[in-house]
Amino acid sequence: MTALLEMEAVHAGYGQTSVLHGVSLSVPEGGVVSLLGANGAGKTTTLRAITGGVRWTGDIRFGGRSLRRMSTEDIVRAGIAHVPEGRGILTELTVDENLKLGSHLRRDTKEVRKDYDRVFDYFPVLKERRALSASTLSGGEQQMLALARAFLMKPKLMLLDEPSLGLAPIIVRSIFEIIRSINQSSRVTVLLVEQNARIALDLSTRAYVLEVGRVAVEGDSEELQGNESVRRSYLGY
Repeated sequence: MTALLEMEAVHAGYGQTSVLHGVSLSVPEGGVVSLLGANGAGKTTTLRAITGGVRWTGDIRFGGRSLRRMSTEDIVRAGIAHVPEGRGILTELTVDENLKLGSHLRRDTKEVRKDYDRVFDYFPVLKERRALSASTLSGGEQQMLALARAFLMKPKLMLLDEPSLGLAPIIVRSIFEIIRSINQSSRVTVLLVEQNARIALDLSTRAYVLEVGRVAVEGDSEELQGNESVRRSYLGY
């Protein structure tokens, strides 16, 4: 399967603090890949490197093109949408205004309308609440709004940072089923950072486990689920 995103020997950090120490990974086009590890392992920094949020060395390629020296805006225009930890929605705006932010760079008006219909198929609760302030949404609904806004960017790749954080288990299952639908029905590739290793491995086909800024383990998700030593040492269950 052709790689949509490739990271090769990437080092990154903040100021004088190094966080990533030669991370290499590959995300196949149309696939779902999980990035797992303890807090502080470098998962969020990996996503920020991809979107230009931190300085990095090595190489990051998207669709065969290096992202070196590209601005975050250009990376977004190239087809990468990032849903950060904590959702990043604008609570002072309405649900509909948040959604419009997702599509504001697009000029394919007819396709935007179709994608709005798809959004409301995926997230019917947002259609009911589109005139309300985003601040009135529950945590699960805010996560749905963040995913919907990213989907309306019409990305080729979605970077999802801890979508289950702070949500009840029944809501988490619903969110992950929607992510699965977006991947399968709309052919959006997903790189998923997630603390809940069990549900992440159920969704993905391949996974990487980071430990102190390095890839400690990688492999097919099903194989990692079945490897007892990997589960105990790195996955916490």
